[in-house]
Amino acid sequence: MISNKLNYVLIFVLAGLIFSACDERWEEMNNDPGQLEELPDGYLFTSAVRGAFRDGLNDMQLNFGAQYAHISIADKFNREIDKYSATHARGDVYEGLFKSIYNGSIRLTNEVLQITSEGKFANPVRHAQATTIAVVNFAKLTDLYGDIPYFEAGMGKYGVLKPKYDRQEDIYADMVAKLKNCLDILKAASVSEAYPAEFDPLYGGDLDNWIRFTNSLRFRLAMRARFADPLKYEAIIAETLNEPLIEENNQSATLEHWDSNDGALYNPWFNKIIDYDKGNLNMLWSEKFINWLKSTNDPRLPLISTKNNNNEYLGVCRTFNNSESKKMGF
Repeated sequence: MISNKLNYVLIFVLAGLIFSACDERWEEMNNDPGQLEELPDGYLFTSAVRGAFRDGLNDMQLNFGAQYAHISIADKFNREIDKYSATHARGDVYEGLFKSIYNGSIRLTNEVLQITSEGKFANPVRHAQATTIAVVNFAKLTDLYGDIPYFEAGMGKYGVLKPKYDRQEDIYADMVAKLKNCLDILKAASVSEAYPAEFDPLYGGDLDNWIRFTNSLRFRLAMRARFADPLKYEAIIAETLNEPLIEENNQSATLEHWDSNDGALYNPWFNKIIDYDKGNLNMLWSEKFINWLKSTNDPRLPLISTKNNNNEYLGVCRTFNNSESKKMGF
């Protein structure tokens, strides 16, 4: 009996020691050694930059830039846009574009701005680069929608679930002011402080081009706002003209892509070409656009269009459907 009791006691003690040891290593045992415990800002910055130049590209370029501008006419479900309808088979165009930019690059950029403002990854130069990308996003949004959430935008992670809408004039004033501050920081920075090539899909770590890009963006915004407040923005335009600007193609902000649609870095226009070849997307020049090119003797006309069966350059009327367009020889 005594022997059995001693055995139970020993088993209980050993079990307690084992569980105690496991408890001490509990956190270590439940952490995947192959996963990052914290995400450095570089990876977020890369995604934010790519998103700024890709988010909403289809709606931005084809729908708003081409169809709403009376440059092109589409067929099938995209025809609804030519009727000034906000919705078609893919949903609400305005809502989709609005959400894609806020939930994409703006959300990522805000995270980079938080990380680089203080703590382990604090870096004013990287913070300035991220601010420039943030302005790219907000400039697109306010130009499309006017008053938008700006000062509190993209801060849901930090408890701001219902950001207020800000006036466009206040947004523009803040954007040009922020870009001026970014420019001052970038001009005084060293290359080692900026994002290196592996995290910089725009310029591959070239700080001089970032300076040109930031100043050129400020110049662009001031040119757009100059009629709203000539006294304020003409002075800003003069400031930008005294700083480095994008003057050559190799200084432009560009993204490189794969040659196909495989992988995350595919060119988003590649799918559009495939859709066109398959007959899934048929974009034709509008009557208004072609007539304008003809009336101004634009030399680009024979380069972008071909004559129909009657040896004429014709655009498609907005009221025609695809079958009617084909009857006219398009």
